[in-house]
Amino acid sequence: MIVKSQIITPAVQAWLVPGRTARILHLFDQVCNLVNEDGEVLSLVTAAIGPGPFHLVLGVTRPFTHTLTLAAPVTVQANGVQVGTLVVDISSAACWQPQVAWAGLQAHRAQWQPVVPTIQQMMQQYRARLNLDTAVMQPELENGLARLLAGVRRRHTAGVQEGSARLAGLGPGLTPAGDDILLGVIYGLWATCPQSVAQPLVQVMVDTAVPYTTTLSAAWLQAAARGEAGMVWHELGHRFMVNGHDWEEIVAQILQTGHSSGADALWGFTAVCLTSGQRP
Repeated sequence: MIVKSQIITPAVQAWLVPGRTARILHLFDQVCNLVNEDGEVLSLVTAAIGPGPFHLVLGVTRPFTHTLTLAAPVTVQANGVQVGTLVVDISSAACWQPQVAWAGLQAHRAQWQPVVPTIQQMMQQYRARLNLDTAVMQPELENGLARLLAGVRRRHTAGVQEGSARLAGLGPGLTPAGDDILLGVIYGLWATCPQSVAQPLVQVMVDTAVPYTTTLSAAWLQAAARGEAGMVWHELGHRFMVNGHDWEEIVAQILQTGHSSGADALWGFTAVCLTSGQRP
């Protein structure tokens, strides 16, 4: 089966080097995660999943992985990639830039900062409805985030390392809850701090966390360190910058990402947005 891709990213272009060794990492109905010999992830996804930092968006809307197995061979070609009997053609794919307009968000912060407590309340209500706060590791998540935020406020490398280490890989799943919180904190730092302040803090977080988490979660954290995020976060930023309104449906979409990934990311994002700029 030949499928044309609609959207490609710079990271995917760099991944698709003919002759590289790769294998299937995970298979889901609408996602096929590949990993190469350097541990870098490429995700084949349907249009329904949409663009992400390392997503190759296919021109299909329905599940496409039913003919694949984890043992299916992966071959990187000059014009795409073949996975088992699935051939993905990138020749007509449009390049999407995954870096969010963080500078614009910083410039318009006075416009959207007042709604952050409401977003935090939405997140808390969602977590309560799904009983997410009853997890055994909940106190560890709260403690790790508190330690991390304290380090961020002080611009204290050791404190940021400690908080990140406590959260890294904490919880079950392909992207553990602790990592999702870290992801949200990174987005919050990019949205509220100048690059000169955010970059070193973010790099410490990612360098600390990556060795202790899953391959997929590490890929998301490393993309976040470059200022990259999925389309839904781009849309949230856009609505914040346009008028500071009409963000509710986007927040609802983020909350519905994964079982708790979106809610955990918003937990970290809102927490750092509400504390960024505070000094001890």
